[in-house]
Amino acid sequence: MPRPVDPSRDGRVAVEIAVQDAASARTAAAAGADRVELCSALAATGGVTPSIGLVEAVVAVGLPVHVLIRPRPGGFVHDADERAVMVRDVRAALAAGAAGIVSGGLTDDGRVDRDLLARLVDATGDAVFTFHRAIDAVDDRLAALDALLDAGAGRVLTSGGAARAGDGLPALAELVARV
Repeated sequence: MPRPVDPSRDGRVAVEIAVQDAASARTAAAAGADRVELCSALAATGGVTPSIGLVEAVVAVGLPVHVLIRPRPGGFVHDADERAVMVRDVRAALAAGAAGIVSGGLTDDGRVDRDLLARLVDATGDAVFTFHRAIDAVDDRLAALDALLDAGAGRVLTSGGAARAGDGLPALAELVARV
């Protein structure tokens, strides 16, 4: 059974800011963000897994921290070694105080990697699991969304397949209507 999506606070839309260091997290907190997504090398690579020391430093800022688990830049197809590292990284990030995990993967034919997804969601336990923008690389986003819901993913990070979310609004509306 899918886990419920986090509710918005006081009926307003929650604001999540992507950060790559504690200073950015403090700025996000001061600006009223509800939570942060922590990544390393965001601009250069689209984001990879941050160090545990960085996770601890950002958790200390006081906002809920959702940690990106992505072992390398490039595509979203992961081999057995990368999968094992990803599961260990999920556990380590949560042990360091992360409130949620942002991750995912695809199969060679461009579908949601259900086996990896199940392992990641299981490792995430009761924390929030967000499937990252790998969904924007699939051919059938609705089928992908069904796989995510079946696996218990609580959130999806997507631009609707467009370079910018504003350009993907029709696809986003279709996904929202599906849930």
